[in-house]
Order: sequence, then C-alpha cells, then structure tokens
Amino acid sequence: MTRARKTTGSYTTGEKGRNRVRLYPRSASGALYLEWHDAAGTKQRRALLHRDWALGKADADALAANLSRGRPTGRVSLGTLFDMYEAQKMPDKGRSAQSHNRSALAMFRATWDMTRPAASLDRADWDRFIRLRRSGQIRPAGRPLAPVRAQIVEQDMKFLRAIYNWGLTMGHEGGSLIERNPFTRLPLAKEENPQRPMVTGADFARLRIAAPKVSPLFDAFLLLCHETGHRSQSVRMLRWDDVKAAEVRWRADSDKTGFEHSTPLSPDAVKALESARKISGQLGDGWVFPSPRTTTTPISRELLHRWWIEAEVLAELPRVPRRGFHSLRRKFATELRHLPLKDLQLLGGWKDHTTILKCYQQPNLEDMREGLSRRLRLVG
Repeated sequence: MTRARKTTGSYTTGEKGRNRVRLYPRSASGALYLEWHDAAGTKQRRALLHRDWALGKADADALAANLSRGRPTGRVSLGTLFDMYEAQKMPDKGRSAQSHNRSALAMFRATWDMTRPAASLDRADWDRFIRLRRSGQIRPAGRPLAPVRAQIVEQDMKFLRAIYNWGLTMGHEGGSLIERNPFTRLPLAKEENPQRPMVTGADFARLRIAAPKVSPLFDAFLLLCHETGHRSQSVRMLRWDDVKAAEVRWRADSDKTGFEHSTPLSPDAVKALESARKISGQLGDGWVFPSPRTTTTPISRELLHRWWIEAEVLAELPRVPRRGFHSLRRKFATELRHLPLKDLQLLGGWKDHTTILKCYQQPNLEDMREGLSRRLRLVG
C-alpha cells in the first residue's frame, strides 16, 4: 500500500443535497474521514482504517454511488452485527474477556429483536437495558434475581459501545456495517461512591500469620499475589513453563485484558514459587497452583475465596465488603507510586495507565505532608 499523501485539502464527490460525500484528513493525526448526510439530513462521519489518499477517494466515490442509488449504508441487523463481532473479533481476546463477552451477548440477544436494524437502537433502549440490568431482571443464565452494582452494568454497556465502534470500521457494500454509533455520548451507569478497599500493611501481616493454618498452598498464593500485584485470576492460571529464574511471563489467554507481558520477581515472590513447587511436588510443566483434588486443573477461584474468608476469621480481621485479593493489587499500586508510571503499568499488568490513577492508587497523608514540607515558595 502506498504511503499517505500529506495534504490539508479535501476531496468532494457527488451532488449537493443528494449524494455529496467529502473526504478530508485530520490535521493533527493525518487520519482520513468521510463525511455525508443521511436520508434524514443528519451529518454523518466515519474514520477510514487507512491513510492512503487515492484509496480514500475510491471509498468516497463508492459511498456516493451507493447514496445515489438509494442504498442505505450500514443497515445490517442486530443479529448480524453481534454474530460477525463474535466470529471475527472475540477470538483475539483473552479467556476472561471472551467469557464476559459471551454472557453479555446472550443478554443483548434476549433483550432486543435481532431482526431490528442495528442503527435503530437509541437512548430509550440504552436506558431501559441499564435499568433492568441493575434491578437484576436482565441477568446471565442461571443467576438469581438480584440487583447488581453499577460497575457491572458499566462493563456491559462499554462492551455494547465497543461492538458498535467495531462495526463502524468494518466494510460492507461500499460503506460500513453500521453508519453511526448511537451510544457514543450516552452516560454509563456509574457508582457514586465505589468501594475500593485496600489491605493495610498491618492487616496483611496478620493474614500472613493465619495463611499457613488455612493451607500452605494458600500462603504461597497470597504472597505471590502481594508481590506481583497481578489479578488473582492471572496468578491462579500460572504454569511452571511461565516461570524462568526470577522472571515470569503472564500469558494473554489468562489475563482479563489479553495483555501478554513479562515481569521480574522480587525475592519474596521467588520464595512463594519455591514453596508452591515443594508443596505440589511436581516436576516439569504443570499448574503452579493445582487443584487439591487433581493436578490436571488449576485451583478454583471459589476455593481461594473460601480460604481468604477463613484467613480473615483466623486473623480476627473484620469483614470488609469487596475486600479480597484485588485489595492487594491496590496496595501494590499505592506502595509503588514512586515508580515511573510506565514501569508500574507493566510491573502490575495494567494495559492502561489511567486505570492505575483512577481505580488503584490511593492517597497517602504522609506523602502529602512530606510534599507540603518541600513546597517551594515563590518570591516576588
């Protein structure tokens, strides 16, 4: 493919008021866009997936031709849009993301008529789904009728928005699968005061004392979660082939965001792995934390949750809602806030550094006091 042509101009084809299409580059990024008016007279805009000016002109001509014939652009049904996304995009995701996507798609398919044009969904459909999902009336198969947190609903709605954004980029009969994303600027379900508890240093010390009484394997698992800052799901799915000396590879298929990366291990993390190897007695590859029942499967998240609760009881810690292994991840991000953000992002396995600032790092009064003591006073 030829390189993008540098230009500040634009290309227009078709007749005004009928099938006029304009191709133009975005000055800052150089990305190419098509702009036209739909049958209702509403201005539409779509980004192209390339920066080739000649190819962009051909795309504009094809769209103008479709408009002149009265062919609606992007009029696929909801069912077609969801089926194509599931077949073409979902296989690229990690196991955890695929599991959520399949569950959300099942709820979408049960909520709306799949023969409806994808572009026909609007604010009323969006708000109704949020309301029913929060109340529990819309829920995954097998789940009891119970209200759910806004954060769970937010994840579903972000996924729906992502499907439509993907549809905008996929070619279809000279246009795209859909001509617009009706959900681009609609509000997501938000928790006013989300609970994000963090384990303190004193609480963690008490958990470490109690952990071997619950299970030696739980003690090793707890320590490795604490030292690596990774999700318990990623730690649970580690295999011995992922561990090389003082470094570990986190596979994309066991990561929530499909982020494959490698990180160094602290001395305590190495000790945790040595302990896990001694407990399991395995040689060669296999699950680092196998199920107590069989070494062919990893330890279950349900058992780990029960062990956490048991350790809290033995440590005489009060039960704090939503405090679990993820609270160790917040402790990790807060204790290592002095690191460059890029290094911390990779070290803890965050795909986006803004998530660290928004959801994980917590303010520290001592750091704030120290910062105030170093304040430079301007003179004059």
